[in-house]
Amino acid sequence: LRYAVPSLGRRYLRQMRHAPVPNQEVLPAGQDPLAKGVRIRTGFFDDHIRDVFGMGSQVRQFVTLASGVDCRCLRLACLQQEGVRTWLVDQPAVISAFRSRLPELEARPDIQTLAVKFGEELWWQKLVAAGFDPCVPSLFLVEGLVMYLGKTEVEEIFSEIYRLMAPGSVVMGDYVNQGFLHHPMVKPFNDELRKHSAPWTYGVRNSMAWAGMLTRCGFALEEDVPSVELHSLLTRVKFFLIDHIGTWVPTYRTFVAVKRAAPQQEGPMGESDSLRKQGVQRFGRHHATAAFALSLAMIAAFMRTAL
Repeated sequence: LRYAVPSLGRRYLRQMRHAPVPNQEVLPAGQDPLAKGVRIRTGFFDDHIRDVFGMGSQVRQFVTLASGVDCRCLRLACLQQEGVRTWLVDQPAVISAFRSRLPELEARPDIQTLAVKFGEELWWQKLVAAGFDPCVPSLFLVEGLVMYLGKTEVEEIFSEIYRLMAPGSVVMGDYVNQGFLHHPMVKPFNDELRKHSAPWTYGVRNSMAWAGMLTRCGFALEEDVPSVELHSLLTRVKFFLIDHIGTWVPTYRTFVAVKRAAPQQEGPMGESDSLRKQGVQRFGRHHATAAFALSLAMIAAFMRTAL
């Protein structure tokens, strides 16, 4: 309820600000919401990377932007197949620290770390100079990056990724809605990020707005889901309502898109024909119909269980 009604969230934070600090309690394994969300996100990408590089795939290049300490190229067997190459792109200090802790990278010529001074150098030029072949199908992972940028920078990144991709290539990543930037319940989180000079500055209204951006850059969205477990109809309905009605509720989402033959122009309402046909992935037509039919009956449950 504190998330569904922002005024209640603000009141809750005022109360908590003056409340005594409770004894530190350790949550049971698997119950910490932040850690659980990260595990779900990691599993989502791992599974889709395995699918992309599966048997018979023509994809032979893997690029991670803002790679941080991503070790998938060392732990996923599909990225260690013969003929598969990996590029890890990040700032020089991050790349230096990463390599210093993983000396085994010296024995892996198929893995290249690419140090880029963002703002001074163009990462896409350095990527091609480092051997990336735009004529070979590729997979780009943009994980934990766009929320730190601005709208212009985000669209530039995906436009450049599209330009570098051969047909059949895939891009996947994550993003947040605007509720994650402005909702009072996440203000302490954002304030903490600002202390480290790393505020979250970019979010979209909902998944349709994100799909529209990808469409303008030339991509066809294949999947877009919240980074939660969607095992029950109640949970699916709740996040459908958040995405379509309660867009102020903070939501973290993951997506997969593929390269189209050519960029597609927006229609009169700002959406391409294909986007209008796609609807919400993994929430088929019968689920969407059920969501609208049940929305009024489920609103009470939504208010009680909203993040």
